[in-house]
Formats: sequence, C-alpha cells, structure tokens
Amino acid sequence: MPPNFFIFSLQTVSEILTSEERFKAIKEWAESHNDDTPLLSDYAVSHAGIYEKY
Repeated sequence: MPPNFFIFSLQTVSEILTSEERFKAIKEWAESHNDDTPLLSDYAVSHAGIYEKY
C-alpha cells in the first residue's frame, strides 16, 4: 500500500479536483442516466404516500 494512501483517502473532492473538474464530473454523471425514467406521482412523494398505513 502506498505510504500516503490513508492521507489521500481522507481528502475531500474539493481538495483533489478543481471546480471545473467537479462540474464536468457531475455533469457527466447526470448525463449518464436514462432520460425516460418515469417520474414519481405527486401522491408517491407526499407525506400520505410515504407514511401510508398498511
């Protein structure tokens, strides 16, 4: 294991990547998802839908 492994693993993303690199990585991650995923209904995300009693 490299000597700086544990130090590196504790660094935050903002310490490793520039803001431009973070923006690009997040944009690529978001664009990698399907556009045709159905959205949840209003009821599904409502309090009643989440805490529905069975």
